[in-house]
Amino acid sequence: MNTKAILTKGIGTVTFLFAAFGNFILDIAPPGESNSRLVVGIASMLVLFVLLFISAIKKNQPPKQSPKLWYYASVFFFVLAIMSSITYQSNLSNLTFPYPPQSQKAEYIKGTVLTGIAEQYSKEHPLKTTAEIVAAFGGISCIERVWTRESIEKAKRILSINYVILILSVATMLFCLTEGILATKR
Repeated sequence: MNTKAILTKGIGTVTFLFAAFGNFILDIAPPGESNSRLVVGIASMLVLFVLLFISAIKKNQPPKQSPKLWYYASVFFFVLAIMSSITYQSNLSNLTFPYPPQSQKAEYIKGTVLTGIAEQYSKEHPLKTTAEIVAAFGGISCIERVWTRESIEKAKRILSINYVILILSVATMLFCLTEGILATKR
């Protein structure tokens, strides 16, 4: 198979994967303010790389190669996917908040370090929600009065990296399992 055919097959497979699970993949992406389109795009390119890498490994294996190696790899990536999904969900819960205060959907990323004045305000008003604290400091447009810019950027990076690891581990698990199944049918 020539390079163009391999690339076309790989892109088709990744496109199918993202189309089949597209809403799920987009729905779990970090909130929009964290360049979620960029993160989803990077994840899709890395998934294509993983698929082509697995195809290259498979191409260099003897035809009678046991599928057990692919099954073991898929189990490893299954465990990694479970762990990364737990980590991502935890970080998503801890690093996002709903706004305005009555909203239920967490669509904004908060920082990891409060500013001095916001920390003091939070201690003085311990029953206030994150959204209420943000509102007290002027709303979303004034979010850097609540958290430091560096800590907001750090939270965005954490969520983006967690998301990419989750998507890559799930895709790699599926690709390895597919190779194992195909190996038993040859």
